[in-house]
Amino acid sequence: MQEEHFPEFNITIKKTRGVSHVGEETKIIAKEAVKLQPKTALDMGCGTGFIAIYLQTQGIDCEAVDINENALELCKENAKINKREIKTIHSNLFSNITKKYDLISFNAPYGNTSSKSGSQILEFIKSFIPKKTIITKISYYFIRNKRKALTQKFLEQAQNHLNKNGKCILLMDEYEMDLLKDKKQKTLQPFFGGKIVLVELKP
Repeated sequence: MQEEHFPEFNITIKKTRGVSHVGEETKIIAKEAVKLQPKTALDMGCGTGFIAIYLQTQGIDCEAVDINENALELCKENAKINKREIKTIHSNLFSNITKKYDLISFNAPYGNTSSKSGSQILEFIKSFIPKKTIITKISYYFIRNKRKALTQKFLEQAQNHLNKNGKCILLMDEYEMDLLKDKKQKTLQPFFGGKIVLVELKP
């Protein structure tokens, strides 16, 4: 297991095979989330815990969710390294979530996390190859319908877990943007054939 320090964020993150590493999109989402100054936040698909830990360092109460139990264990370990306490929740999207939040972030995986074993395989592959490569974009072409279905499911469920005026930050591929056609949205930053967007969902 290797450690990587992120001086811009002043946090140190351990990484391991089987859990997606911190990518450029992860750092962008973390920065944009802090700009919104939410009091409470939920990081869906937390991976290493980078976003949740950074938000905690900025005074934001952020909880971490993942279907991958290995990711949750790594998130807890990284929280200890950075002297933070992160509540972790094992959940398939919102199946085990009961609270509401000011902000929910979601960096959707390239694949469908409804299958635990499938999720672990995808995470293992991603831990070798980051999203911002032509290899992942080519691979994504063959599984993009599953990812789009997962994103749609997230959007449908997230609206029931947001406080009044709550928002979501997501990484959306251009192929998925039609999912937001009837939703108030704002592009925060283009990202490798897609966008990191801020979305308002009304319950």
